[in-house]
Amino acid sequence: MLTVIGLPLLVYGFAEAAPIAAAAGALLLAVFVVTALRSPAPLLDLRLFRDRTFSSAAAVVFGMGVALLTGSDDYWWLSAVQVVRGCGIGLTTTPALATGLVSVPKERISHAMPLFAMLQRIGGSFGTSALTAVVAARLAAAPGAAPKCPQRTDQ
Repeated sequence: MLTVIGLPLLVYGFAEAAPIAAAAGALLLAVFVVTALRSPAPLLDLRLFRDRTFSSAAAVVFGMGVALLTGSDDYWWLSAVQVVRGCGIGLTTTPALATGLVSVPKERISHAMPLFAMLQRIGGSFGTSALTAVVAARLAAAPGAAPKCPQRTDQ
């Protein structure tokens, strides 16, 4: 429940530059981390992050989720980038997951895979939020981007 509320608040706070929402989300996630680390059988076993190999692979998976977006390119460039991106994801996802799972005992694999999946989705959410913020800022700064209200002349 803490992550269900905490993650959206954190992403919303990041996307909308809403520090209260981001702080509330971070606080809820911190409570989740403390609870998970104290639990003998947590829903997500965060103790896996103690292993440097697993943590490195998790950072790569998160980064791949963030790096899926751009906001200023034309259609043909985006199409070409998507082809290269698809090949890149195919060539990096499996090695990143395999590298991360090498150090995980077999009985804990069922805890590791959901962490990777969650980090990839969260990375995608952060990437989407960042893209939205960039596009909104560019639209606001573009000349003539915002419609102007007509001035009343009968006053």
